[in-house]
Amino acid sequence: MLTQPSAAPIAGGVAVDSKGDVFWAWNDASDNGHIDEFIGGEGTPQMLDQPFGTSAAGDLQVDNKGNLVAAWPELSMITIFSLKPKPHVVGTIATTGAPNSISLDAKNANIYVADTTNNLIDQYTYPGGSLVASTTPPQLDGQTPLLQSIVAPDPQAP
Repeated sequence: MLTQPSAAPIAGGVAVDSKGDVFWAWNDASDNGHIDEFIGGEGTPQMLDQPFGTSAAGDLQVDNKGNLVAAWPELSMITIFSLKPKPHVVGTIATTGAPNSISLDAKNANIYVADTTNNLIDQYTYPGGSLVASTTPPQLDGQTPLLQSIVAPDPQAP
């Protein structure tokens, strides 16, 4: 069972690698972003180095090379972390807006980004980061839906 007993975190994203390790992006009460790794998917997490100070963490993916891909909505950036021998940044992708949700294609040639700043679905080359296309979400019942970030309710709110 995954637990983080000392925190009341707001989840940003979760991803599982091919070894069964679970990565969890979360934001603390001060909106500082963190990424934890649960070795084998259980036990006490190990916090990965977080190079962006007080930026809130977003969605996560694991590419087919085992790199962790993390979205940082406040920075309009996606970061690629190699996890060997210890976590370190091997690449970044600057996005046109807040990358709240990310998804890699099966070949890891493209990364798709839900850009909630501009209400677009952006396609970038991966890992190069060149913008290939931007499209509006498809219409539902004749209306274009707004892409929104998912925000958990504040447990301290009245």
